[in-house]
Amino acid sequence: MIDSGVTKVDDLSGRVVQVPLPGQVKTSLDDTYGHGTFVAGVAAGKSANGSYAGIAPGATIYALNLSRPDGIRSSDVMSALFWVLQNAKAKHIGVVNLSLSEGVDSSYATSSLDDVVELLWRRGIVVVVSSGNDGPGTTSHAPGNDPFAITVGGDRHGRHHGDR
Repeated sequence: MIDSGVTKVDDLSGRVVQVPLPGQVKTSLDDTYGHGTFVAGVAAGKSANGSYAGIAPGATIYALNLSRPDGIRSSDVMSALFWVLQNAKAKHIGVVNLSLSEGVDSSYATSSLDDVVELLWRRGIVVVVSSGNDGPGTTSHAPGNDPFAITVGGDRHGRHHGDR
């Protein structure tokens, strides 16, 4: 889960491993924004009574927190993806989630971020990315513009779309 971090909550019952990026201090890894924890719950949460469950309720979440006071940097995203690439086999990581996008239009053929996404894909790791919330046909930012990623998103009316 490459996002705003994941706070260890009951619905993720001890299955969250917070992974520091180079230069991060251990105390900065909780999710102060809430988005990463929400996405982790959708992916792997399970309520104590079992009445609510995410897509993969038994999965371990490796949480990489990209939050910085001055915003998210593509270099941090790539650093997190390289961590996944280096640890995927030993930690049995088969899926990575990126609920983020760069702020400028780009082509997947020239984007450094998309290049790293494709390295993971070539190693058999499923990469799920966000297209944003502007609806169908608006996927022009990395990594959502990469045809080797599964791009998902919504629109401002609450409908969800699978672009690829």
